[in-house]
Amino acid sequence: MKIVHSMLFVLAALLATSNVDAARGSVPIQNFEDLPVTGSDGKPLTAEQVKQAILSGASRSRWAASVQPGNVVRLTYSPRTHIAVVDVVYTAKGYSIRYSNSTNLGYAQEGGTGVIHPNYNKWVNALRQSIDVALRST
Repeated sequence: MKIVHSMLFVLAALLATSNVDAARGSVPIQNFEDLPVTGSDGKPLTAEQVKQAILSGASRSRWAASVQPGNVVRLTYSPRTHIAVVDVVYTAKGYSIRYSNSTNLGYAQEGGTGVIHPNYNKWVNALRQSIDVALRST
């Protein structure tokens, strides 16, 4: 009887671990579209000021930046063996953060939606917050 009880306990533990792993599985990719921008005094900003705030916020969050043609900044975050790449498209009135590509983050298409490791969304959200802080101080 003790063996059966022990086996049931081990089986329950394995099922619980599987559920935890499933909860940590892929999540839909979070993009941020058309986020509005204003300077610290509420005045409109120039596209150049928005670009500089994006570069500053990216630097604070440890994203490497590469300025691309057409009001785009490509940002790369690479902790350990993972790589996340986003494109930040900006104007004087707003900016968008969009997934570009990744390595070792389990990117896949499920039902027409991109999914990825949950840490990606945490990193991109922290990036957005850093950019917003930089914009408020412009």
